[in-house]
Amino acid sequence: VLFVGKAKDRLPEIIEAYEKLAGAGLKCKFYLVEVPEEDKVYRDQIEYGEYMPYLKVLQYVKKTKCILEILQKETESETLRVFEAIFFDKKLITSNKNIQNRGYYDPQKIFCYEKIEELDPAFVNNGTDITYDDKFREQFKPYNMLNFIDNYLSEMN
Repeated sequence: VLFVGKAKDRLPEIIEAYEKLAGAGLKCKFYLVEVPEEDKVYRDQIEYGEYMPYLKVLQYVKKTKCILEILQKETESETLRVFEAIFFDKKLITSNKNIQNRGYYDPQKIFCYEKIEELDPAFVNNGTDITYDDKFREQFKPYNMLNFIDNYLSEMN
């Protein structure tokens, strides 16, 4: 299970998710950015660092079975983690319940939760390899992703 991101307002949830998933025997790659020194736990298992180049993130995405997305507080829209999961045929665990209303949502591929205790570590290894429909992959090709990002940033201003 891969999680890469800034801790921001979700550090307790990130750590709780790590404990639940790793505690169930799953191999986890967590890379956290901007964590105060006093809040760094599981230093031998969770990597703490500075900004990671996006190409490096994609290398990790390509190797993982499942991506973990923990939305920042007050966020309700898709993030790059969704696009990465679809583009690279990866399972996704997300706190974004709105995803259940999207055409690409499939509970065999995407696990939604509200609270960390709802996470089901067995989801990661259930079933066989997954493949998303090509029509969704087309939507998330780099050019289309850049348009999405541009539109998203425009809405924020």
